[in-house]
Amino acid sequence: LGCDLDPVQWDSNSSMGADPWSVDSGTCYAGTGTVDNNSVSLWGAETLLPSKNCGAEFRFKVDTITGFQLEAGLINRLSPDTTLPIIGDIDTPAAVSGDTGAVFHIDTDQTLATGAFVTSSAAGGTVAKTAVGTFTPTADNFYTLRVQTVFDQSAGYAAFFYLWDTNANRMTLVASGYKTMAVSANATTKLGPWFLVRTRNTTEKIATLSYAAKWMDQ
Repeated sequence: LGCDLDPVQWDSNSSMGADPWSVDSGTCYAGTGTVDNNSVSLWGAETLLPSKNCGAEFRFKVDTITGFQLEAGLINRLSPDTTLPIIGDIDTPAAVSGDTGAVFHIDTDQTLATGAFVTSSAAGGTVAKTAVGTFTPTADNFYTLRVQTVFDQSAGYAAFFYLWDTNANRMTLVASGYKTMAVSANATTKLGPWFLVRTRNTTEKIATLSYAAKWMDQ
C-alpha cells in the first residue's frame, strides 16, 4: 500500500456507506464519524496461503484510544459485512459467521480491554486467544503490527504477531504472541490482510496508516 489505495490490491468500507479513506502527506486516513459503533475498514484480496508463511504488516495510529475497537491481521471472511470485526467478543472469543483468521484485537467495551491475539478457523471450528497483558496504546502514536502464519512440526499451523512502537522512527517491541490455527491440512483456506477501527461511543476515531504490506513464500 503506497497510500494511493490501489483498487486492484485493496478495498475499503465504512458504516457511513462510502469510501472513507483519504491521502495526505504519504499517509492514508479515515474517520469513523460520531455514531456509536461506526467503523472504517481496509482489506486486501484473499490470495495468501498459510502453508506458505503468509503475512501482513501495518504501521498505524488512532487519535483517541478511549471508547474504540481495533482489529488487524489476516482473515478469510465468510460474512459479507466488512463494517464488523471477525471476532465478535474478545472476552469469550467467537468468530462472526465462522470466519477464519489470525488477528490482533482490542475492544474497550470488553472486560479484557488491553487486547488479545486471536486465531479462528471455520474448518476446525476452533477459536483461541492469548491475552496481550497490560498493553494500552498511546493516542496518536504510531505502532507497527506484523501477523504471520507458520507451520509448526509439532502443533500444525500456527500464527504469531509482533507489535512495535515505531512513533519515533525506532522499533521498540511492546507485545508479541503465538497461537495455533486449526486450518485444513492442505491449507487451501486463503487469507487476506485486514484492518478495522471502530468507535465505541459518540466520539469520532481517526485511523491513520502510513504503511501496509502482505507477502507469502513462493
